[in-house]
Amino acid sequence: MESLSLSFSYQPGEYARALRRVQISKLRAVRDAVIAASVLGLAAFLWFFNGYSWVVGVMLVSILFFCLLLGFGVFVVPVLVSRSQPKLREPYNLRFSDEGVHFRTTGIDSNLSWSLYSSWRQDSDFVYLFHGPRDVTILPRRAFSNADDEALLLRLINRRFGSRSAAA
Repeated sequence: MESLSLSFSYQPGEYARALRRVQISKLRAVRDAVIAASVLGLAAFLWFFNGYSWVVGVMLVSILFFCLLLGFGVFVVPVLVSRSQPKLREPYNLRFSDEGVHFRTTGIDSNLSWSLYSSWRQDSDFVYLFHGPRDVTILPRRAFSNADDEALLLRLINRRFGSRSAAA
């Protein structure tokens, strides 16, 4: 039976940066920004050719509100979450095996089954294991002592989810 042990502490701002990437993916921020820019362009076109009207005003207020919500979700929420979780400042010790994940911090000692996780994905800095609609275990790639350890984790994940990574 293969197993992998990882020990790490999140660096300042690291968890917020990773969670911001998750939020951008979940909120589809790029698509939403393109839609907002298109509506703004339409409002500017209408204002230029027809003058200011209540339709233009409603469009501008809607875009402003939409952009504020999007900005809050992408930039403010990750910082608030990372600052409100004391466990994120503690050292993490995780052991991955075919049975699941043994998760240990100063205040937590838990064995989690792989069935708890619903999907995963990775980027250049992190591996994300999703459990639930808003919950994610974020593993910084710097925690792997070598490429073989990272490959072992990916093999364990692939046994559970297959070789594809999923956007959550």
